[in-house]
Amino acid sequence: HAVERLAEQNFDYALSWFGDQPPAADGAAFVHMQKGAKWPGLEQTILAHWDTIQKYEYVWLPDDDLLCVPEDVSRMFSICDDLRLELAQPALTRDSYFTHAITLQHSAFQLRFTNFVEIMAPILSVDMLGRVFHTLRGSVSGYGLDPVWSRYCELGRVAIIDATPVK
Repeated sequence: HAVERLAEQNFDYALSWFGDQPPAADGAAFVHMQKGAKWPGLEQTILAHWDTIQKYEYVWLPDDDLLCVPEDVSRMFSICDDLRLELAQPALTRDSYFTHAITLQHSAFQLRFTNFVEIMAPILSVDMLGRVFHTLRGSVSGYGLDPVWSRYCELGRVAIIDATPVK
């Protein structure tokens, strides 16, 4: 859903794909095939395509089971850019499955500054991605990355974005 009406949005997309057959990915900046779990696949994708990735300001690494609206993805990137966030995530809709209550959308706010971003949908500045890339080595599930990554950020540059929720 996030890549519908792509020509009208302010972002490009790429796929780190773990399936057996290459997906239809019209308009993708690249598709990287890597069997296995999300985080080893992302590590290899980032290594293989760093020259392309580093040309962007932000990278979003969402799980494949999230539903979102492309206009919200565009807005999410704009908010990150406007506030010079280093690490963020969209809030989760109230009817989402969640592990951490802090990630649920709070309708009274555009965003909340925090010291925690859940690993299911982190948005990282490309500079931040470079600083935390070494933490991906050996990580199969991503478990434990969420509390570590915010320690690499400047105070006030980590947020949960309530204005652009995902389910």
